[in-house]
Amino acid sequence: MDNRTLPQRATGFLKVAFYNTNHDPEPPMQAKYRIDDISSGVAVEVRPDTYFTVPLDGIAEIKIEMTDTDMINPDNFIEYRRLSVVGYFNQNSDEVPGTYDFNISRVLIPQGIP
Repeated sequence: MDNRTLPQRATGFLKVAFYNTNHDPEPPMQAKYRIDDISSGVAVEVRPDTYFTVPLDGIAEIKIEMTDTDMINPDNFIEYRRLSVVGYFNQNSDEVPGTYDFNISRVLIPQGIP
């Protein structure tokens, strides 16, 4: 598996970093993420908007929970997820969006092995 694939029911972590136009770390006033299943071409919510705090160094770690990596369709061997992040930097709601796509793979249990 590559680094963009998680086994079903696995936990994963994604680091996100926020920088200003001078490339200096700058935490947003507010940040949120959500996870959608995009396997069918239509986004299906897996995790609703979830707010998180970004430390002063501008780097936060998002935990992808076991429930985020459940297979939605029992007939699929791979499903596709999109994690969307938005940082809000001022009262005018200037937002900086970003996305990270990853795969969920079904864990196959061999049958008939002694």
